[in-house]
Amino acid sequence: MGNPQRAQERAQARILIADDDRQVRRLFAETLISEGYEVLEAPTGKKALDTLRSTVCDILILDLSMPDQDGFDVLRELRYEMPELKIVVISGYMQGAFLEAASFLGAMETLGKPTTPKILAETVRRILAQR
Repeated sequence: MGNPQRAQERAQARILIADDDRQVRRLFAETLISEGYEVLEAPTGKKALDTLRSTVCDILILDLSMPDQDGFDVLRELRYEMPELKIVVISGYMQGAFLEAASFLGAMETLGKPTTPKILAETVRRILAQR
């Protein structure tokens, strides 16, 4: 049986996954829900911003390549509006220098796609342990 305090900490963490790929969102959401986190989803950058402006989240998992507002635009706005928000940037198309730029703009972690559910869960645990 798991550590009850650890399970309580996870249940208190709310994570928003912003990715235009529905299958990626679902895979990440299922992974994090199975870890005990509350998960919200956003298919666009604008929807992610709207959600974050109305709901407190502990972590944003943000794809760089999305319609209407890309991840860089979202990241810049959030660093200004919510500097305390922990952000993990993911990208399959924009890697290398693009992920480095995302770190420079304030992402705590960057992950290239594809990434495994295990790596995502470990990244989230590590970030939440820093609070």
